[in-house]
Amino acid sequence: KLLYASQTATVFTELSRNIIQSYETDFGTKQNVADTIDLMNTTYYDYLDALDDNDITQNNTIAVNLDYIFNLALSKLYDIAFTAKQERTFTLEKEDNIINLAHRFIGSGDDNIDLFVQQNNINMLEYLTLEKGRKIIYYI
Repeated sequence: KLLYASQTATVFTELSRNIIQSYETDFGTKQNVADTIDLMNTTYYDYLDALDDNDITQNNTIAVNLDYIFNLALSKLYDIAFTAKQERTFTLEKEDNIINLAHRFIGSGDDNIDLFVQQNNINMLEYLTLEKGRKIIYYI
């Protein structure tokens, strides 16, 4: 029982440490950050429930330190969420091309065109013309 508590606390500590040392760009969008927060909370509280259900008593120092680093990681995620990009969609009202749309939604440059193509799963048949009614994804 003690081994389970110790190993699981180590996993949570390392997970939290990785989040604390992460960058805003590691998560991409606000939704990715929110999903990570939900997953962390669910997993952490499931772990605490498992300790209670199996009558496992943690060392107080370990429990306090684990709770501290876990909350520090959550705080970092909330900070990242405030500056993370949010996905938006736009439906084309007329035919257009990827160069115009990439410039409009991301900015000029070849790298931005590549990013636009990747974000919108544009296939080779759509390189010249994107049809009216096509959904465009962009981030603000």
